[in-house]
Amino acid sequence: MTPTRVRAITIGVCVICVAAMIASAITKEVGAVITFGLLSTSAISTLMVTFALVGNMDPASTSAGSGVVKSSSGASESGAKGQLDQTESAARELEGHISALVLEGVPEDRLRALVKVAVKVGKTL
Repeated sequence: MTPTRVRAITIGVCVICVAAMIASAITKEVGAVITFGLLSTSAISTLMVTFALVGNMDPASTSAGSGVVKSSSGASESGAKGQLDQTESAARELEGHISALVLEGVPEDRLRALVKVAVKVGKTL
């Protein structure tokens, strides 16, 4: 289940719970008001935990801007190809920068060592 779907379900549950709380309050069923309030609190807590585990849930700013959020079960089918294309594009761009610097006289072995260190640092962030 994607974070976007969790967000949609949470909003739906909260809208239904608010309506049910209003209806229960009108009929003076205090227990029902409390029950629906707790149910909406649980839905919001689920959303908060999902956000904490996955990170930013805005598709425009997910990993590499691909709009794909990977779950623990694997990559999303719909955006896996787009993410791969973006990764390949970034790799080609990096190779272009390396080639340009090598042409300017930077030793390639030292440059590639620097890139390896940068990748290690990036993976820790």
